[in-house]
Amino acid sequence: MTVVATGAEERSDITVQGSSVSAGRDVSLIAEDEIKLLAAENTANQQSSSHSSSASIGVSLNLGVQTGLSVGVAASKGTGQADGQDTAWTNARLSAGETASLASGGDTTLKGAIVEAPQVIADVGGNLAIESLQDTGTYDSQQHSNGFSISVPILGGVPDLKRIGGSIGGGKSNIDSDYASVNEQSGIRAGDEGFDVQVGGGTTLTGGAITSTQPAIDEGKNHFETGGKLTLADITNQAEYEGKGASINLGAGISLDGKLTPQGTSAGVGEDENSAGSMTLATISDIAGNKNARTGDAETGIAPIFDAEKVQREIDAQVQITQTLTHQAHQVVDAYVQTERKSLQEQLKTVETAADKAVIQQQLDDLLLQERVMNVLIGAVTGMGGTALTRGTLSAAADEMRRITIENSERFAGVTDGTTKLDNISGESEGVRGDGVKTGGTRADLDILCGTDNKRCATNSDGSLNLNEKGQVVFLPSEADGKTLAEFLETDEGKKAAGLTGGIQGWKGTFFGIPYAAGSWMDKLVESFGGSHDFLGGQVTGLYDEQGNIKRDMSDIERAAYNTWSVAAIVPSAPFAMAELLPPQVWQAISIFLKDAK
Repeated sequence: MTVVATGAEERSDITVQGSSVSAGRDVSLIAEDEIKLLAAENTANQQSSSHSSSASIGVSLNLGVQTGLSVGVAASKGTGQADGQDTAWTNARLSAGETASLASGGDTTLKGAIVEAPQVIADVGGNLAIESLQDTGTYDSQQHSNGFSISVPILGGVPDLKRIGGSIGGGKSNIDSDYASVNEQSGIRAGDEGFDVQVGGGTTLTGGAITSTQPAIDEGKNHFETGGKLTLADITNQAEYEGKGASINLGAGISLDGKLTPQGTSAGVGEDENSAGSMTLATISDIAGNKNARTGDAETGIAPIFDAEKVQREIDAQVQITQTLTHQAHQVVDAYVQTERKSLQEQLKTVETAADKAVIQQQLDDLLLQERVMNVLIGAVTGMGGTALTRGTLSAAADEMRRITIENSERFAGVTDGTTKLDNISGESEGVRGDGVKTGGTRADLDILCGTDNKRCATNSDGSLNLNEKGQVVFLPSEADGKTLAEFLETDEGKKAAGLTGGIQGWKGTFFGIPYAAGSWMDKLVESFGGSHDFLGGQVTGLYDEQGNIKRDMSDIERAAYNTWSVAAIVPSAPFAMAELLPPQVWQAISIFLKDAK
């Protein structure tokens, strides 16, 4: 097949856009002026908006101690907007079963195009330009909602304003996504017969490629010559998205004694983000750029990683999880304590030896202390507790949470490569009041250290971890690109095991990635939070396993909830941390201020 454009001078061009030209044997394009092989652009736009509102008024009958009618009024409003734009390219393609030839008196341009055959010949009188095009996508979404409700009891036909109650709440979420990637590289793709490219002017490859197979290189069948400058430019492919959400509900009412009291206050947060990247390299096989490139290599672009509905569901789930945690804090604590206490009391009735009874009694005492600690926590955060929040009360609670944290941390024998050992108490720190124990940072995460399939650690035939004689996990440098355990912890993958505050509990301390020394002010700050944050952020919420490590095989939602709550737990840990960190005179000043405020 031969296509010729001649006789019209500068208008003697051949243009193929978004189409395929193929022949079983040979195909030739001959133009007196230019040859243009161009991609076709496909675009899709999304624009949506939503508005909702509701209002209601109703009457309910209350039975019980306070029998009577109540009038309820409620209203809500929601708005949302989502905008997205996607661009995809359909490359032009010139294919031949034996030889593909290009001959132009002027420039030849492959912009989103591929020329492929066992042998490719190009004779370009002007400049040669080969450019790969990126598929792109953008997305932006914002959702807002708010509402209120009021309930007024009616006694004897008259509103009872002394027992009025209500709530106000709101929520919002926003999601942003950007994507740009070359999904099919533009270029000349020759087979075993190689390529012969002769250019009178300059040659520019923007993420473009001129390649052949290895046999063509071995037999010296490739030829490239350009009369002007050879310019190579790589293309960066990037995909990233971020979504955040928050919801809050503030409730209040008038108690029987006429005082304003908080009721049903809760808040939730959620976040989801991810990113990926790669490079599309300009190349001429064995000649310039990425010289190792060959015809038939896999594409280096990245697939889209963003799913708007999935990300929105993930954020909503996190918001609901954290909001439920705060809203049901008292109920959760009470249910947990009552269940555990009943079980221990039943066990106490069945044991016979004094030693066994002492063990169970100690567990009951620990449970009582845990209950007090959690109720102090709720009082500190919500202002609804009945406990007097003195420095002594908070410090005592912090001491006990630290003791429990250290005891729980000692369960894990550690992971070792034969030289370095990492467990949950091997980090260096001054500790609190000189106890020398580092509790700041994350517990050992074997899903990261060993991999979710345990490939970086010694295993048994069934895939389970094969522990050494000391009960330690054995890290295998040979399965970690030759890196020791210490070296692996410095890689990007290893750093995923570190928390923002403290780093890894059994490793060197870091604060937002910055190393700190034992005894430094950062060490003192992190350790003041360490025990209470670990207890509230990990143990109480069930995020640790029986060895005191981060639970394995967590789902994406569980992992997201873990990350969210680990950050959120810093806030309720603060009162206990300050009891450890601030001197008595500062607490005395705070007490005076609180009394004056009342």
